[in-house]
Amino acid sequence: PTFGTVTDQMLLQEGDTLSVSRGHAPRVEAEIVCILNKDVTEPLRSLEDTMAAVASVHAGIEIVDSRFSAGSSTVAD
Repeated sequence: PTFGTVTDQMLLQEGDTLSVSRGHAPRVEAEIVCILNKDVTEPLRSLEDTMAAVASVHAGIEIVDSRFSAGSSTVAD
């Protein structure tokens, strides 16, 4: 799994609108969202450790888009 930080500027609430015309090639992905109740600084090695670190689990939709317009990225990107 991958992980990252989601800030309040990245969230849409029920009823909010998103203009897909702002993106280059936006698409959506279904996600499993885990809210942690503590910092995880080392690998979780057991189911019990994992369950203790997770405060809640939610369904989410990630809107994925490229930072680059078609043809503007390079191999280094």
